[in-house]
Amino acid sequence: MILLLVLGIVIVVVGILRSVKHDSIRWVPIISGMVLAILMGVGLYTAHHSNFLLTKVPLDKTQKIKPASELLDFKFITTEKGSNGENRYTYKVGNKAYQTLTQNAETTVKTGDKATLETIVTTYQAKSLFSRFMLFGETKLKTGKTNYVLTVPKDWDVLTSAQVKELQKMVKDSNNGITDEVANQVKKQFADRAKDDENFLKDKDAQQKLQTEIVNKVKSERQANLEKALNEKIQSWQ
Repeated sequence: MILLLVLGIVIVVVGILRSVKHDSIRWVPIISGMVLAILMGVGLYTAHHSNFLLTKVPLDKTQKIKPASELLDFKFITTEKGSNGENRYTYKVGNKAYQTLTQNAETTVKTGDKATLETIVTTYQAKSLFSRFMLFGETKLKTGKTNYVLTVPKDWDVLTSAQVKELQKMVKDSNNGITDEVANQVKKQFADRAKDDENFLKDKDAQQKLQTEIVNKVKSERQANLEKALNEKIQSWQ
């Protein structure tokens, strides 16, 4: 359209020059040039503010994803609020963390068998020879809205980053108490066993076996209680 706009202006100028030279107004070239220039000017304005002469071409990509965070057997996709108030979702591909966009983008979350992220970017392209000619010197590729479809398995949860940090603190607090509980149980059960078996304190193998049993039991009970507490906390946020 730039070329035709220039051509229209040239026709008008030539028409004016000929009118001056022949002392007679050349209406045909002047009017036709003005019409062409005006139409091309309107066309350029429209092209700048819309997808005029461009063809809508969606670009679709689907990739397997991993949870952004894991605790015990729990897997999480985390969210944060973007500047426009929309949720930004964090996930991993390989060992790297990525986030969805929020500007001119929309994310739909659904449940499925496999964890995937489908990214659909709407582009507008000058596909035909005519459109490429008309848009000479102008943008021939524009990017529109991005749509994400986030598919997560049933055993995954979508939580805010703050909520995941709260769960991580629960795990840390639970682990911090294991050593003291094991020490108390060892002291108590060693004393009880020594009352029943006077040779127990001399039997290193028996002591080691009992200590191992105590450690495994404490860890097992702690983990079971922790998983229950984590699950209850997650359910309270749903």
